[in-house]
Amino acid sequence: MDDIARTVGVSKSSVSRALNGIPGGVTAEVAERVRQAAEDLGYVPNAIAASLKHQRTKTVGLILPDLRNPFFALVAAGIEGVISDAGFTLLVANTANDHSRETAVTRTLLERQVDALLIASTGPSDAHLQVAIKRGVEVVLLDSYPRRLTTDCVLADNRHGTADAIRHLLALGHTDIGVITALLANDSAARERLDGVKRALRAVGLTLPAHRCFDGDYSMTSAEEGTRTLLASAHDRPTALFVTNNLMTLGALRAIAELGLDVPGDLSLVGFDDMDWYPVCDPPITAVAQPACEIGARAAERLLLRMHSRQVLRPQKIRLPTELIVRASTAPPPARATARRRSRATRG
Repeated sequence: MDDIARTVGVSKSSVSRALNGIPGGVTAEVAERVRQAAEDLGYVPNAIAASLKHQRTKTVGLILPDLRNPFFALVAAGIEGVISDAGFTLLVANTANDHSRETAVTRTLLERQVDALLIASTGPSDAHLQVAIKRGVEVVLLDSYPRRLTTDCVLADNRHGTADAIRHLLALGHTDIGVITALLANDSAARERLDGVKRALRAVGLTLPAHRCFDGDYSMTSAEEGTRTLLASAHDRPTALFVTNNLMTLGALRAIAELGLDVPGDLSLVGFDDMDWYPVCDPPITAVAQPACEIGARAAERLLLRMHSRQVLRPQKIRLPTELIVRASTAPPPARATARRRSRATRG
């Protein structure tokens, strides 16, 4: 800053006001000369010194459970656009759906003095987030929420989206539907999606038998295992499969192919999360689309509002609408399955 002041011929305080956009004392012409000199001299602000002075680091921590998942990449993109436009830097951490790791990276980000946290938590405890809130760090949740934590959360309307998928299958004639879900004990999104399945079935007098539901861990491997389990019996397998996550849908497709089954000839398939590769699959995959980028952007906007508000804001759960996109992976049940149901009804 001393070099810039000498180059432009102004005081160091004038340089500071010009570079920080502080009004008063610096004309537009001088401010432009200061900015040009800063660029020519390769000036880089001292963020550490600034944070000590203003008690702000201008950083936001983002904690996600699986960076391999395209859904969370889109969420992060929505967040980054809003956060960077506001002059903040985003620090991203991956937990790999490991609660101990989630706790550890939260602690690390707090040690780095982030101003706020955005987190998609999948853990059984919220103690680490309570610590952040008690320290005055704003926290906004993404996609799911711990049971006891009271703070803002932005997520898709999981129950409605799932119910749309099940009603679509019911309208095609499917009454025997298998479901692959994940981390029901820890993940509110998974619980809501399963609840949406049960509500849609209950509305037409049906239930979801325990042996038609497999709880995985959001990985392709667990979905492969679940699909093989649900389809193990050629004489008693569901006519449709609903998978509650995009990576698990890929695992289900792999298992279906290994079993030599045809989609939708032998089995209809619906996934939750619409991915770029769904339309180019063979067949294209019917899916519940959730607005990933908008979830991220709305969460970031809510976080900034909390950080800049002079009032205590009441926590909100903001649920964004989903959309069922029907493609060629769903069709009426195979004729032999229909005949099997009629035979059972006759014997009954």
